[in-house]
Amino acid sequence: MKNLVHSYVKSVFIFAQLAFLVFSYAPHHVEAKAAKAAAKTEEAKAGDAASGQKLYSGLCFTCHGQKGEGVPNLGAKIAGAKSDEIIAKMKDIKNGEFKLTDKSKAILMQGMIQSYTDQQIADVAAYVSQLK
Repeated sequence: MKNLVHSYVKSVFIFAQLAFLVFSYAPHHVEAKAAKAAAKTEEAKAGDAASGQKLYSGLCFTCHGQKGEGVPNLGAKIAGAKSDEIIAKMKDIKNGEFKLTDKSKAILMQGMIQSYTDQQIADVAAYVSQLK
């Protein structure tokens, strides 16, 4: 009986140690992951204007003009718009949540940017926000 109690107490003690290790590690691990994700999101918000220029020159200029001045009946003037506003609008259009006055333009733009990552959207926004 004494050995049985001793084994039980030992098992409970080992379980308590394991539980302590798991619960003391888990919150820090989750916090670290959240901090990394937030940093990655912040990096994406910053955007790289040089990369954005390449993307913009590939598609965007067709409707928005070489310098973001806009093309009548195709795309609005976007030169000098704030980066965070461009990011928000592009994400809305990508997700089908932003409705342009001409629905066919919204659908066309949505198709063009559907494959863009958050980083690519931030890059385009960084470039466009520098246009005058």
